[in-house]
Amino acid sequence: MFRFILKRVFEAIPTMLVLITVSFFLMRFAPGNPFSSERPLPPQVQANIELNTAR
Repeated sequence: MFRFILKRVFEAIPTMLVLITVSFFLMRFAPGNPFSSERPLPPQVQANIELNTAR
């Protein structure tokens, strides 16, 4: 039983690596970005954010 579990774990490792790699590249090459559908900020708010993050 221990050999069976050990074999299954070692088979799962490459499978997980492939799934992680595929999902990473799907997210990297997907068009757009998470912020492309948001409303634009008013100029005063944008200036305030830039002022606070420049420090």
